[in-house]
Amino acid sequence: MSYLFPRRLTPSTEDDILDGLNSGVVGTQTGASALITLFVDAVKHRQDAPIYLTLSDNAAICLHLSEKQSSDADGLIDMLLKQGAQLYLQAYMAGDCPILRAVLLMLDHSEGLLSFESPLLLTNGDVQTFCDTVLGTERIQLHIMFSTTDKLIAIECLAHGVRRLLGGALDDIRRTYKNWGDPEAAPASVAQMEQDFPQITSGLDPTQAVRLEFDKWVEPQIGISRSFN
Repeated sequence: MSYLFPRRLTPSTEDDILDGLNSGVVGTQTGASALITLFVDAVKHRQDAPIYLTLSDNAAICLHLSEKQSSDADGLIDMLLKQGAQLYLQAYMAGDCPILRAVLLMLDHSEGLLSFESPLLLTNGDVQTFCDTVLGTERIQLHIMFSTTDKLIAIECLAHGVRRLLGGALDDIRRTYKNWGDPEAAPASVAQMEQDFPQITSGLDPTQAVRLEFDKWVEPQIGISRSFN
């Protein structure tokens, strides 16, 4: 399943990498250009604010945890392996620009519930590629780095039912808004959403959530390449 999303106003992370390869910043003498990158490089300079993206056909949620959120890397790893995580995806349609409200919930031993809300804009390239990939695979990787340790979490989770959930939210938005709404109204819509849901866990509906169930460990880095004629 693939959606004809609105015109991208923000390029995807992979778009930016490929543009760099096209410019010859990284290259070889064989007519190919390649780069190895960590998924968490996308969040190296932002804490407690997940990025939803796709790199080389792998949909991922990338997160840089501050010490305030969690310093218990081992506890979080243990709970993710045992209980997974919960991902809520809701169409927020109170403003002139629709928002895909994503809330990620995880548990660790010491801090309890860790919660992260992300207002995903459908004009964002990372959001578009994430949605398209997840609709096809029903798999989501979690790549988590910590501000207090060099440990990285890199796992792939099964997300049974996310195709129905995400597809339903996108269909609701598409039916409600002409041409996917007004992107210039995005800041006002985000502000309205934050006012309507003052707590991250406000307004969460269990029917709009999927469990991210641990399936396997994956490499924390990915190779991205482009060949030239």
